[in-house]
Amino acid sequence: MDTKSLLFISGITGFIGTSLLMNNKITNKFEIIGCSSSRNYKLTEEKLVEISSEKMEKYLNQANEIRLLHLATFFSMDKEDDEKVNAANLTFGINLLEKLQNLPIKKIIYINTIFTLSGEKEILNSKYVHTKKSFSKKLDSFCKTNHINYDEIFIGNTFGKNDNRKKIIPLIIQSLKNGEKNPVINQDTYINFTDVGIIINFIDDCFEHNSSEKYIIYSKYQYNLGSIYTYLESVHNKRAPAQIKSKHNEIKENIPPDIKLLELDFDIYSSLIKLID
Repeated sequence: MDTKSLLFISGITGFIGTSLLMNNKITNKFEIIGCSSSRNYKLTEEKLVEISSEKMEKYLNQANEIRLLHLATFFSMDKEDDEKVNAANLTFGINLLEKLQNLPIKKIIYINTIFTLSGEKEILNSKYVHTKKSFSKKLDSFCKTNHINYDEIFIGNTFGKNDNRKKIIPLIIQSLKNGEKNPVINQDTYINFTDVGIIINFIDDCFEHNSSEKYIIYSKYQYNLGSIYTYLESVHNKRAPAQIKSKHNEIKENIPPDIKLLELDFDIYSSLIKLID
């Protein structure tokens, strides 16, 4: 059993987790195990295979070095979901750290939400943001106590292939492929989007850095939802591509000075067109 470099991914079956598993640069570099809800997995011959808790413990205990990518989260702003949000975003993470105590952790990367940096009181007072912030403090303390390098990466809305979430871009793609009506209700809304592939490549770089940093990754622009639908609809129906409306993102006004800003100016057209092909 080769466990010389082990990557443990919490939330491995989520969108970012499954996107990472399609990156050969990462999958060739590490032996990969992970968990999602109450199930444990190992990447075997490019497929996730469910394994027992005992098998999971064996991989962890035999590893010479472990990197943790903490993706597991539950997003909801509905107060009825507060218990689920607390369990997924705080309790689960604390229990995970207890399990990893005294193991050879080389690096921890925590994917946090850009919502924790919001200027809107309703968002900041939500259970979702409260639990994400609380776990961030717990993790920071854990890493300092155990002398572990730790990167925290704040991200916003991501998109990419094989996205089955009930998010606006996958809903648009699904509606076009099924011949259904436009799902965009708020046509004039502008949202900051990032191609998940950019996030994955940045995570890969962070694995190799022997340092602790905080980053926020965001697009230079916010994009109009109505025009995103129009663009994808024109591509889907093989017409001249429509233009996507955009405006400059002002997010940097709310960023604390200890967080490094990574402003992206990527080609949203080429990223979106891959979802239609």
